[in-house]
Amino acid sequence: MQIVQAWQTVAEGIERGHGLFRAESPLGYGTWLGHDGSVLGFTGTLWWSEKSDCAVCVLANIGTMHAGPVPSSAPQVVWESKFLELAAKLSMDVPEDTHIRYLK
Repeated sequence: MQIVQAWQTVAEGIERGHGLFRAESPLGYGTWLGHDGSVLGFTGTLWWSEKSDCAVCVLANIGTMHAGPVPSSAPQVVWESKFLELAAKLSMDVPEDTHIRYLK
């Protein structure tokens, strides 16, 4: 993890490690560690909040590789909507034993 988290600032609020990014939500929903990616026809993004036990993954069958920004691609859903805020709120409001109750 030490190599992966060798942070270098690439822009205001964004740091790059080795295959991992640390980014501040532009809408003020905290700092998140993760990565975006796409191949022809699909996009995906996976992020984990540094301050809580919240991890989010969004997959979309919309490609951006040759199309540029697409409003419903996975990164746009995460970074340009209230998605992170809602996910963080849901993760904080769930009682600790919830996962145990649903596994029984």
